[in-house]
Amino acid sequence: MATLQCPNCKQQFATQFDNAPQVQCPYCGAIVNNVAATANRVGYAQPQQPYGQPYGQPYGQPAYGYSAPQQPGVFDNGPSGKSRGVAGLLAILLGSLGVHYFYCGKATAGVTFLLVTLISCGFLATLTAIVSLIQGIMMFTKTQEEFEATYVNTTNSFPLF
Repeated sequence: MATLQCPNCKQQFATQFDNAPQVQCPYCGAIVNNVAATANRVGYAQPQQPYGQPYGQPYGQPAYGYSAPQQPGVFDNGPSGKSRGVAGLLAILLGSLGVHYFYCGKATAGVTFLLVTLISCGFLATLTAIVSLIQGIMMFTKTQEEFEATYVNTTNSFPLF
């Protein structure tokens, strides 16, 4: 039940037709727009914007024209030209062969992993595969700077962790 005021005779009256867009005033017979019914209809009422939010901007989103600084992705190349994502995938998929070490420029460690796998006929390949799996996960979780300091730019010829 909605209470309306007639703009013609200024009388207030109650209407039982809440969904009707227009009703007739019982006192003077004028047609009165049912504001409650109009506001409830789809497309008529606009949602109220929160304080300080530009009109039409979704709530909780930054203002138009604002772009957040972009973080480098996992597969983006760093200053040395090496990607920690590629190195991590190589460590996880082909780690027992030492391919990720060859990618990072550590040929001594790559040859060591390759020889351990070939000479032991796969017996120690399980150990090198587990170590490489851990290294691959750690490469994904490090930042690009930490990755390059640990695996690329280090003076150590056999960087493990």
